Amino acid sequence: MTKTKTAQLGGEASALVAGILAAVLGTKHGAVNVSQLGQLLVALVAGVASAAHAPKVVHRVRRRKPRPLPGPRQIVVVWDTVTASAIGHLASTSSDAVMAYGDGAYADLAEIERDYPGHKHYTIDDTGQDPACEFLDVEPGAAPVERAAGWIRERAKLLGIPISRVVLVKWVASWTGIPGIPRGYQGCQFADPAFTGRNVDESWFYADALTGEIIGLYVDAANWPEVFAALRADGLGHVLS
Repeated sequence: MTKTKTAQLGGEASALVAGILAAVLGTKHGAVNVSQLGQLLVALVAGVASAAHAPKVVHRVRRRKPRPLPGPRQIVVVWDTVTASAIGHLASTSSDAVMAYGDGAYADLAEIERDYPGHKHYTIDDTGQDPACEFLDVEPGAAPVERAAGWIRERAKLLGIPISRVVLVKWVASWTGIPGIPRGYQGCQFADPAFTGRNVDESWFYADALTGEIIGLYVDAANWPEVFAALRADGLGHVLS
């Protein structure tokens, strides 16, 4: 449609609306001339009609693909005992691991290596005198709590790990009989002989905690707060994270 034709139709529409308003309201209503009012109404209607036929603008939202969530951490079943033969068929698969005492009155590493050659072995220092072991036992009757900080430093030096980079593997004894690992720990001995039915303890560990060079402490649940406090007091609070 041409601009001239559009203007002509607009003028006719304005006159028509003005005539209707004049019949209803008279030639003037207050200070507003009905002819002017008719023109305004026609312009308003024309604007609404134009907006209705205008192309719609679509704003597209860029959606990011969700990052995959990490899967559950793998668990390793670990057995320990002071009588190597007591484990027997309990360590039924090669994926299970066996703890051995590397020193002290319960030293049984030689027997464990002989009886379970197909299993991964880890060692426990029961006296605080053998930093070649992966774990220090700080239970009552084993190494004293005040020995823990010095042992961690000695083992880190033996492994060539700067003390600032040490991350402690925390193994807690909590005999509930229910498999699981409490938050904040990497391993839990949840079953003692009362649950296993023989002179054997069962633990669960996160598999990634038993890789590489291990520096770990094994402590009864009731004694961990004392151990935490002792390490912090000795400037080793960072190893607990």
